[in-house]
Amino acid sequence: MIRGIGIDTVVIGDVEGLLKRMSKGTLSKVFTQGELSAAQEKAGPAEYLASRFAVKEAAFKAIAPRLADKGFDYRRIETRNNEDGSPYIYVDSFLQAILDCAEITSLFVSITTTGGMATAFVVAES
Repeated sequence: MIRGIGIDTVVIGDVEGLLKRMSKGTLSKVFTQGELSAAQEKAGPAEYLASRFAVKEAAFKAIAPRLADKGFDYRRIETRNNEDGSPYIYVDSFLQAILDCAEITSLFVSITTTGGMATAFVVAES
């Protein structure tokens, strides 16, 4: 059963500007160390991080309405890639506790980047 959906779009140029202005310490308040490290290995780190931020926002929109406390740390949402390149949201013990409270057993994610935009769609299911 679908418990929530979320979608978000981020302007890649905006993230590019943030990367020029923000320190790694400030970025680590939003992105996980894994996301920041992976971005540095990419030809387009701004595109990579924009897509990851879009996932964080979309996941929040899919999960938060089912929680009594509507906020959580965006670093709890980490996007990784399967061997075939498809994205997934890594579920650690902290995120699992949030998902348990929201009665969510699975998160599905799709990401696309085009025309200077990164869009993510998340489906939360039980």
